[in-house]
Amino acid sequence: MGKLKVYGVPRSRAYRVLWMVNELGLDYEHVPVHFGDGSAKTAEYLAVNPNGRIPAIDDDGLKLWESMAINLYLAKKHDKGLWPKTIEDEAQALQWSFWAITEVEKPALAALLHRMFLPEDMRDPRLADEGEQQLQQPLKVLDQALSRPASRAEAESCAEYQGTSQPMKSR
Repeated sequence: MGKLKVYGVPRSRAYRVLWMVNELGLDYEHVPVHFGDGSAKTAEYLAVNPNGRIPAIDDDGLKLWESMAINLYLAKKHDKGLWPKTIEDEAQALQWSFWAITEVEKPALAALLHRMFLPEDMRDPRLADEGEQQLQQPLKVLDQALSRPASRAEAESCAEYQGTSQPMKSR
């Protein structure tokens, strides 16, 4: 059996996958592929992910890309308590995972890029403000879900590793 390979760099969506493999205690090889230096467009990497984007994995010949799909796969394959036990809880984990992508990721990235990550001369405070404003409603939804006693959203699962850089439990 081949060793799991994780392609990407930590300052990208690959962080989610690197976090998951460490949380699961998996033995893996980290292959640094960067979106900005051309390494994601090499023929070798395009054989792993023909889209030329990161992250991706090679798990003994199974090649997957998209951080959400990778994390859901790893959580289920290496069931160490992060994969939901019931179909209802699985539905909730999928819902919150997709929610993170559709409702939170774009405005959060806009705010972070234009407040912290881009060089100062490339930052646009207006775009950062818009991102923060667009986050208000989705974060209210999250706060409401987490405030309910015995909410499924409070259970630690693979969904926590999808849209955040910190598990929801650490709030």
